[in-house]
Order: sequence, then C-alpha cells, then structure tokens
Amino acid sequence: MIHLLNKKGSQTISFQDEREFRNLLPTVAEMIRQADEQKYITDISANLNLHLFQSKEQIYSSARLLEDKNVGQIHSAMKAVVNRIDSFAKTKQANTIKEHMINQQLLEEERVVKQENMRLAKLQRAGVHLRTAVVEQAA
Repeated sequence: MIHLLNKKGSQTISFQDEREFRNLLPTVAEMIRQADEQKYITDISANLNLHLFQSKEQIYSSARLLEDKNVGQIHSAMKAVVNRIDSFAKTKQANTIKEHMINQQLLEEERVVKQENMRLAKLQRAGVHLRTAVVEQAA
C-alpha cells in the first residue's frame, strides 16, 4: 500500500499493483470496522464510568444527610410525605367521582334533548300533514 502511495508523477499503477491493492482492501476495511467498534465500546465504557461515579457521589451525599439526621426527623418527614400522598389520592378520588356524576348528568340531559328533538320533529311532520289536509279541504 505504501508502494502505491509513493508513486509520483509519470509513474503508473501497474496491473500487479492494482491486484495487490484489491487484495488489501478487505483487510483495510476490516481494520477500519474494528477501529469503529473499539471506539463505540470505549465511548460506552466512558459513559458508564461517568454514570457510576455520579451515582456513587449521590449515594455518599444521601448517606451524609442521613448521618446528620436522627430517626425522629426522618420519621416525621416520611409521615408528612405519606400524608400529602394520601391527601392527593383522596382529592383525586373525589374529583373522579364528581367527574363521573357530571358525565352521567350530561349523558342524561343529552338523551332528554334527543327525545325532545324527536318529539318536535314528529309534531312538525304532523303539522305539515295537518296543513296539507286543511289546504286540500279548502280547495
């Protein structure tokens, strides 16, 4: 390959040089592919090390915070969190029940409106028939 790259000016690439180069291409391609795979693996490894380092720092930070607190403070903080979650769950449940009731009322009102529209349509058709009968009788 170096032989091919060192050719200058009027020096031509011979048939034998071309054949040698053609035989080298798969090897060069495999070397490039392996270099790309190695770079990908190295990048993954570096990212994993960074993530593990950050996780380790967070764990140490949490441990230091827990060392500074006593169990009573931790218990009261956890109780406050649980109470907030319970309150949120109860509010969500109440709102869900209200929404269900409102939806039921809306469906019932929609049903009543449809029935009323059907009744009015029947009356209008009957009124048209009555007017037609009255007009025919008058003629």
